[in-house]
Amino acid sequence: MPYSMKAMFASIAAAAMLLLSACGQDRGGGGDVPEGLENQSLKAERASVDDRQGPVLATDLFIRETSPTLDFAWHAPPEIAGAPGALSSMRAEADTARAEMQKEAREFSQMLAEEGQDPRQLSYRQDWTLGYETPGLMNFTSETYRYDGGAHGMTTFDSLFWDKEAGAAVDRSALFVNWPQARERIASLFCENLDRMRADRRGGEVGDGGLGFSDCPDVTDFPWALSNGGIGEPALKVLVEPYAAGPYAEGSYEVTIPLSNGLRGAMKTVYVPAG
Repeated sequence: MPYSMKAMFASIAAAAMLLLSACGQDRGGGGDVPEGLENQSLKAERASVDDRQGPVLATDLFIRETSPTLDFAWHAPPEIAGAPGALSSMRAEADTARAEMQKEAREFSQMLAEEGQDPRQLSYRQDWTLGYETPGLMNFTSETYRYDGGAHGMTTFDSLFWDKEAGAAVDRSALFVNWPQARERIASLFCENLDRMRADRRGGEVGDGGLGFSDCPDVTDFPWALSNGGIGEPALKVLVEPYAAGPYAEGSYEVTIPLSNGLRGAMKTVYVPAG
């Protein structure tokens, strides 16, 4: 599912409250707020920025650029005010992506003009959300939709685990008491659940029709996300992009593994929700 504008605007009101807490301060370089308010990719070493920084402004949560050749939108959740170091890392990644897309859009537009084709707008939309929080941990996940001018766009996912006490990102392996055992258990549950989902989408059988999508991919090839549960129970989710476990037409897979499946006890106490 492409970047959700509904999710972005649902958090604008909350983000505006951050701006009030820092009224009159000029941070400079803030991203444009959307009209109306006028890529386990993030590794620990990339998000080790010191967490003791100035207040987070509403404008820090948005980067927006729209032109005839490019539609770029990036958004972080207001809860990230509790982890400004994480926000700094995310914005740095977004700035890099924006510069890359600007260059690509210029080159693509020039190529279309030289070939006498109608102009086409490239697109990059990334939305970060907070899906899990305990006294010791915050887990931010992102969904990114990118269109580079081909037959269709592509959706990818990212995840960042933030240790509140350390004020730094931690690798998913650090969430568990015994990482090798936990990884093996999660891999087994992932394959079982993925096959059930694939069979459902394929009319009752996992058979891939010769396309090479019957094997179970390595669970560590994909971002993991934790969920506090909402109306359900806390769970670990493996976020699988299109083409990784099935043909593009099947879309992405969000493989959910409840923590009650032996995972709660495998996690370090500080990272486990109460109850």
